[in-house]
Parts: sequence; structure tokens; C-alpha cells
Amino acid sequence: MKNLFLLMTLSFLFIGATAQDTLSRRGDSEIIIKTSDSYSDAYRKMGQLLVRYNYFIKFESKDLGVINTEEYRIKGTSDPAWMVRVNVIVSGEQNATITLTTLVSHTNKSWDRVENRWGIAKSVWDDMVSIAKAYDGAIVEFNK
Repeated sequence: MKNLFLLMTLSFLFIGATAQDTLSRRGDSEIIIKTSDSYSDAYRKMGQLLVRYNYFIKFESKDLGVINTEEYRIKGTSDPAWMVRVNVIVSGEQNATITLTTLVSHTNKSWDRVENRWGIAKSVWDDMVSIAKAYDGAIVEFNK
């Protein structure tokens, strides 16, 4: 009985520690998408996901592993001066990793990294998390 209790306790601790790595916490500003895809497949799939979610590509370089989107007015705000753009970096030949960051600006004067927090930033962050979770078969993690 003691062994069963110990085994169950260790199992819950392990599961809890693993799940925590995939939960977004307040202040996170990077979304990490870990794939089992090759670099080429991950790059193509991420570009397709961005377009599917209506973020059109402004600049891309497969050699550098970079995708940047056009600037868009943030959904859900009445102030047209709030803009958002997405930056993607793809790395690793096999089991590619995608780093997704989002920038916001008011009046295009300076661009600030979006964090998981509140208000407009939270809305934009949630959209990016949806895109990341739409990547089939990937593990989504978050970082500050």
C-alpha cells in the first residue's frame, strides 16, 4: 500500500511539473513551438498558419528562418492607432523549433513586445496562443 501511494504521489508530481512547462504565465512574451518536423516543413506550416489566421507576410527569408507579418490594427479596440505585427524564427534542421513573438505599437512610434498580462496585450497574446496551438502535433511552451 505504501508503494502504491508513493508511486501515485510521484506520478502526480511528474505530471504537474510537465504540465506547468506548457502553461502561459503572466509576463511571458515568447511562444515556443516544438515540432517533430523538418526545418522546411515547419517553416512552410508556420507561414500557412499565419495566413490562415489573416496575418499576411511582409518579409520572409527561409535561409535566415525569419517570417515577419504586415502591421494590422488590433481587433477589439476602437482606437485605430493600436497596431500589431508578428515575428517568427524557425531553427533546427530536424525537430524544428519555432519562436513566436508579437509586437504592438500605438501610433507606429515604437514597437513593444507583447506579454501575457491584461487588456489589449492579453487579447493579442491569446490570438497568438491560438495560432501556436493550431500547429498539429507540436508542443507549445512559453518563455519570458
